[in-house]
Amino acid sequence: MNASFKNLVSSALTAATAYGVAITGLQGHCKGDDATVVRAKLIGPVGEFYGVKVLASVGKGNASGSVKLDADAPKYEAARKALQRLTKDILGEKAKADGVTVPRAVQAAFDAAWAMAAKYEQAGKIAATALAKAKATAV
Repeated sequence: MNASFKNLVSSALTAATAYGVAITGLQGHCKGDDATVVRAKLIGPVGEFYGVKVLASVGKGNASGSVKLDADAPKYEAARKALQRLTKDILGEKAKADGVTVPRAVQAAFDAAWAMAAKYEQAGKIAATALAKAKATAV
């Protein structure tokens, strides 16, 4: 059965709207939580949805007492990605790899600088060099 283009667009928009509503609700449940706590709250339901067992970690130090998805499960990769995406979407701007929130004015300046550098070949190297020079002269 072939769905029409219009029906597929409608289905995608309905799903996106439902996802947005669910994320907003989950943000309320996770208000004030950091990424570790949000992940801990999500791992059970995500594992259950994908049929992936949640296992106790047997590591030492920080890993002891934590839980992880069963990497041998057939749908492990889908569950892992879903857990990662949900955590990121729930945390929104707080989900930074290094825990730093970039002020809007700083981000706007870097966006403008990148737009300018992106016009050149080797834009990444140009931007990195310009940033290094700016840091060196600011001291």
